[in-house]
Amino acid sequence: MFGVAVSGVEKIIRAAAVIPLPDVPDTIVGLLNVEGRILPVVDIRKKWRLPERDMTVDDRIIIFKSGTLLSFIVNGVEGVVQFDHLEFQQANEIHPVLQRYIEGVARFNQDSVIIVDMARFFNDQEFSYMEKITADHG
Repeated sequence: MFGVAVSGVEKIIRAAAVIPLPDVPDTIVGLLNVEGRILPVVDIRKKWRLPERDMTVDDRIIIFKSGTLLSFIVNGVEGVVQFDHLEFQQANEIHPVLQRYIEGVARFNQDSVIIVDMARFFNDQEFSYMEKITADHG
């Protein structure tokens, strides 16, 4: 399971058709029109090198503000959970390299939840493309 800080979430919507784009990083699957705003759409599965799969009606798209407004496809949303500090382990406590992408790992029921740091999750090239896409089509 993966999670993000709710403070950056603007909205969660049902999966929708994405307009594909040529010549963009593999993780950027295309554009999405959300209330008149054109946003880049990132496939989190590709970013984490998880097995690819087609989008389903159960998938969700999270609209997230992290410097630039972006959206990303997820398998689903379980809800909003506040973690007690005893249930949360900082990324640098697990391994220093992990703090490059995640805030830490929390326990939720019997599962581990990786809390992704969206501000650091994408590399400079991906952010550059997303900012350009937003500027060109916004």
